[in-house]
Amino acid sequence: MRARPGALSRAVVRRVRRAGESSRVPGCLGVNDSPNLSGRIRVCVADCAGRGEYREGKTSEVDGAKELVVSALGARVVVRVRGDAAHPFVDDLWQRWRRCLADLDVSDDSSRAARQLHYTLDNAADDAVAALRRRITIDVTAAALDHCRGEVLTLHAAGLEVGEVSYVFVGPSGAGKSTLAARLGRRFGYAGDEAVAVDADNRLIAFPKPLSLFATPAGDKAQVSPDSLDLREAHATSRLAGIFLLDRRQDAPRRATVTPVPLSDAIVALARQASYLPSLEGPLQRLAGLARAVGVHRISYRESSDLAAVLEHAPAADSTIWDWQAPRDEHVLGTTEGGPAVRRVEVRDAIQDAEGTIVVLRDTDLHVLSPLGSVIWELSSQWLGFAELEAELARITGAVPPAGLVEERVTELAASGLVTVRR
Repeated sequence: MRARPGALSRAVVRRVRRAGESSRVPGCLGVNDSPNLSGRIRVCVADCAGRGEYREGKTSEVDGAKELVVSALGARVVVRVRGDAAHPFVDDLWQRWRRCLADLDVSDDSSRAARQLHYTLDNAADDAVAALRRRITIDVTAAALDHCRGEVLTLHAAGLEVGEVSYVFVGPSGAGKSTLAARLGRRFGYAGDEAVAVDADNRLIAFPKPLSLFATPAGDKAQVSPDSLDLREAHATSRLAGIFLLDRRQDAPRRATVTPVPLSDAIVALARQASYLPSLEGPLQRLAGLARAVGVHRISYRESSDLAAVLEHAPAADSTIWDWQAPRDEHVLGTTEGGPAVRRVEVRDAIQDAEGTIVVLRDTDLHVLSPLGSVIWELSSQWLGFAELEAELARITGAVPPAGLVEERVTELAASGLVTVRR
């Protein structure tokens, strides 16, 4: 079956982007704001569906080190601190991480292995204590993201539970996620301020860690217990009902505005804030399916408190905006043997939106193809001569492409590593 002629015609005429100017996402697909990890957490503690399931953990002492066990997005992380100031530090850490604590009474067999994090604290000065709290938050979060690699989608986002469903607020560091969670978490369930996960059933996996809130003019962040802020507790998992891309700015309307984000733009935005995305099976199709199921909206606002009304009347997913399909293999008959020809390369994943625009993930680079580039890429599943390609485009659109335009787009696709050209 051929692609819809009407869609291809619009794609050729509407020159939205050139392939050479495609959105690329270099380096954004690993751990956000965290060091690379060696090794992998092999197993997680059992998921819990009710409130308070992880709240019975305690501290213990092993080989002179004070320890506690944290459950982070399913990963079991053992935090061990030794040194002169270790005992009061870990007791305080227990209070800050109470909502993420795991039971210490877990058999130590290989099927339940946990990541071990070791620290030393001899200096009880405030700056040393605060620095170690920040380090532990970063390391535990990184361990959690590494554990989720290839299993569930993880997003750099805050999460709030509203009734029986949850919403996530996606954005880079400094976008206001923690501030939003701190202010709205008193009214809605707090499910995380920096990292959340979404499983294959589109259920949010909460990570109610201490909130990282700016505490000094220099930009240092304090790790603040959600209990000390009187934030409401959320279920460990809940049905995800919507995704919001944060757009906080002082010139935003006084009343927060919510705008649906077209699928290709939504995928780029989410990919930039996803960890280990290429490790998932069908990563772009996973993002597209999630967008189709729950919707992706950009929310422009001035203050976090303005968003409460949005959550109480959250928009539903618009199925027509986020429709998509996997690109089809278009076989064009009559391809000339020899001579200039083009063929697309194997890629990690690709999706096509309702307008005919194709988004491609090759290795760790994300490309949004131009309308004409999308058509060329779809038609070139096998070697296709330039003459046959131009003839097929003319047949589809009813107009001969301008001289040199097809070769220009093919050259751009080749420069991006998306097609191979035979001269």
